[in-house]
Amino acid sequence: MVYPVLLFSLLSAAAFLFIFGPVLTGQQRQRRELGRARLEAEKQTLVQLLRDLEFDLRTGKLSEADYQLAREEAETRAIDVLAQLDETRSRWTSTALEAEIGRLREQMGRRRRA
Repeated sequence: MVYPVLLFSLLSAAAFLFIFGPVLTGQQRQRRELGRARLEAEKQTLVQLLRDLEFDLRTGKLSEADYQLAREEAETRAIDVLAQLDETRSRWTSTALEAEIGRLREQMGRRRRA
């Protein structure tokens, strides 16, 4: 009973990626944004799944054992998604910082030549 909800959530995230993927691809920045959007969408899906599981437990649709199992799986995946989001953000920050440093060095080089 828990698995259909989890499966539906993951399929929803996959459908989101399938629909919006071609629009957002092309350049490196767009690919990063797509990855970040995918992770954000998956994070939101997992948050909603955890809420739904809690509701199903309170209304008696889930047994305590099923709830614990599904919650552990969802939390494990959520932790993984959050770690990937953090890595993506730090990678983006590093890339942006390197680009800015390169731009400033180029400007300094032009000033020295002038």
